[in-house]
Amino acid sequence: MLKSKIHRVMVTGADVNYEGSITLDPILRVSGGVRAQPEEVAAAILEAIENGDKLRYPVGRDAALVFTARKAMDDAQFEGAMRQQLGLTW
Repeated sequence: MLKSKIHRVMVTGADVNYEGSITLDPILRVSGGVRAQPEEVAAAILEAIENGDKLRYPVGRDAALVFTARKAMDDAQFEGAMRQQLGLTW
């Protein structure tokens, strides 16, 4: 489980079909304020890169909607809403 933040990331594009982009496994999320070691974060990112998935991140209006929803919900509600939106069932 990813329990850290990635600081000072530069967004260079928002095309989810960009060849070579990655996705972080949806099971990797921040929770409870416990932070992963840098090696764990690097391993999770490397795993995502090597599996050939695509990075998906909200930008613009999508980011504003997610941020607004997050402020209006408690942790369990927000996680449930995100799971439903992304079609996750674990």
